[in-house]
Amino acid sequence: MVSQKGREMKKLTKQFKGILLVMLCVILMVPHVNANAATQRQQAMTAYKKMLTAKRVYVLPNNSKYYDDYYYRTLTYHGSLSKNVYFGLAYINNDGIPELVLRAKCNGVSLYSVWTYKNGKAVRVAYGNGGSVFKGYFNKTGIYLERAFSDGTPFTDSYYRLSGTTVTRVISKFDYGYGGGADYSIGNRSCSASAFAAKRKSITKGYAMKKVSYVKNTAASRKAKLK
Repeated sequence: MVSQKGREMKKLTKQFKGILLVMLCVILMVPHVNANAATQRQQAMTAYKKMLTAKRVYVLPNNSKYYDDYYYRTLTYHGSLSKNVYFGLAYINNDGIPELVLRAKCNGVSLYSVWTYKNGKAVRVAYGNGGSVFKGYFNKTGIYLERAFSDGTPFTDSYYRLSGTTVTRVISKFDYGYGGGADYSIGNRSCSASAFAAKRKSITKGYAMKKVSYVKNTAASRKAKLK
């Protein structure tokens, strides 16, 4: 006949074995998760390389319009010669796969675009078609900053959130320049400077903005950066 103490020991032993089994499963899964992330990253780098190796790179969508604010004219984009494009990587979100940021000039107009990797291919998720630049990003928060210029000194700083392949403007600040003050908004609603600052700190987690390190699009730079 098994004593009460024996039954308790048997129960504890069974529970302990169960805990060990769960721990073992977790340990075995971690290398698989890391290997999968590494594989996805490599596939993304391959997709980025393929796009940048083409004779023409489409920073903007083909046949899209962009604005030349020097000559006050609207032009049609037909791609950029590969050698005239600059690129860099940015860990905007936290999926372990860096985004690709492209930069080029066309007829003297600065253009940029942000690309991510989805379903086996590089996907353009955002672009600036004249008068705006990609200022930087807040590491692995999903947030990046675009600055758009108006005629003269005024500019608008817009903080965008990247989620999957969707980009949403979260907050923005319109600076009048020359000490003329600024207007603030959260989403599409006006807000105070203090509310803007609090929201900015919340979405960026208080991190300092990181700038993209761009390199000229060459075979050597692709091999060095996209690995």
